[in-house]
Amino acid sequence: MTLPIASGLSGKFDPNSYEEPKHFRKNADGSYYPTDYQTALTLRKFMHDNNMPFISQAQIDDAANAGFLKLDENKTIALSDKEKAAFLQLKTAGTGLALRLDAGTTNTQDGWIGIQDINDAIKESWKLHGSDESEKGHWKAPFSDSKMTKEEVKQEVLKFMNERGKTYVDPMNISIRLDNQSNEPRVLEALAILRRHSDEIDTDASYYLSIDEIKNWNTEV
Repeated sequence: MTLPIASGLSGKFDPNSYEEPKHFRKNADGSYYPTDYQTALTLRKFMHDNNMPFISQAQIDDAANAGFLKLDENKTIALSDKEKAAFLQLKTAGTGLALRLDAGTTNTQDGWIGIQDINDAIKESWKLHGSDESEKGHWKAPFSDSKMTKEEVKQEVLKFMNERGKTYVDPMNISIRLDNQSNEPRVLEALAILRRHSDEIDTDASYYLSIDEIKNWNTEV
């Protein structure tokens, strides 16, 4: 079964279309379990169909918990099974998808997701998928097409560490930052590339990258 993919979306994603995503993924028990891409498409279709240019993080949580969205005393929107699954995916702690969609256009989070935020996040696979890397190549690894040199990465990370008084970087924490988009894009870009080269930086095999190891990183290799 072919799933919709989020790489090369210039030829696949149409921001003017609000069709339901095809091949909606299911768990082994038959319940809906949408991909990030399917979740994003389902949310923007729901917002479009219900004349909602924006939806808040609080509304997403309420809808996921209740199975419906109450806009006011006079209007309650029932959710389909696919919509319920999408809202649960957005609410699930640790996925960071709602936060990344929130920051889709401005790279900052204000608690509201706009349709344009979703469109812009879909066009940048690292925003849509966070730290995930598709084994089947359905989307690019975060910042895999970056033009930053190793030396630029090194200096950007050292600046980031010095400003925050950090003595080491945990590659796992880099994944969390990508998943929640909790830093400026330039910093996230540098951290993502640093993580990619962690084996050559981590000289004591501690898995943590100390500030001295990063300073001593031979970026000319």
